[in-house]
Amino acid sequence: MRTINVNILKNYMQFLAAKDVAGGYVPPDRFNEMLPIVVNKMVRKYYGVPEEYQPGSPQPRIAYEITQLVTDYISQLIEGEFLIIASNGTATKPVNYLHLSSLATNKYISFTEEELQDIEENKTVSKCCKTVQEKYNKSQSLVKNKWRPVTPVAEKERWVYLDSVLRTPTDQYPIAVFLANDVIQFYPEGLKTAFITYIRYPLTSKWGYTITGGIPVYDPATSVDIELPEICADELAVTLLDRLGITIREPGLVDWSRYIKERGV
Repeated sequence: MRTINVNILKNYMQFLAAKDVAGGYVPPDRFNEMLPIVVNKMVRKYYGVPEEYQPGSPQPRIAYEITQLVTDYISQLIEGEFLIIASNGTATKPVNYLHLSSLATNKYISFTEEELQDIEENKTVSKCCKTVQEKYNKSQSLVKNKWRPVTPVAEKERWVYLDSVLRTPTDQYPIAVFLANDVIQFYPEGLKTAFITYIRYPLTSKWGYTITGGIPVYDPATSVDIELPEICADELAVTLLDRLGITIREPGLVDWSRYIKERGV
């Protein structure tokens, strides 16, 4: 996916700001302070903000997997990872976890910490050590791979499942509860491995620079581009302008950026 080059975005935003009579120079440090916040705001919007929930319709207008277009916008942030499930049924969420996409378990395959580290370092199982590859291939040859989708349930609902004769969690129909301290509790106990697909936090975008002749000059080596598609650049620039206008209290710039957003220019 073609992501947004941070230098192009900054130059574009500076150009838009300069067109307004109240616009002005955006210091690099101020730009770098605002940028990650606004990027996170846009990612949050794309996977679905709860503020848009309505009674009887707990679904925002824009959300992950409502349409392929929105899903594509944040596809750069979708990752998958193997989890080790402890004997008490607990596993730890990935450190950069933001939002769940899917969760499955396999009772018959279990990775060690070292093997999982090898998977993480190589990103795909196919590039891992031979032992891990053979173990993974073996798991795939089991009946229907023995991978079972996990139903995420609310903390208070787990007791209903655990106390029910008909809905008791089994190897065929496991459940999971997301708890504090990044813990995922799986039921029934005895499961060994889980695979979680999730939306991760975007990398902290940054316009890196060096000072030459007293002027900040773009440095691609220390810059971090924005993990959103180029098509979102205009929306991101205008949102940044809006944040800048609020910060420096220049109503003309705020009004101008809102005008652009409302008309989709």
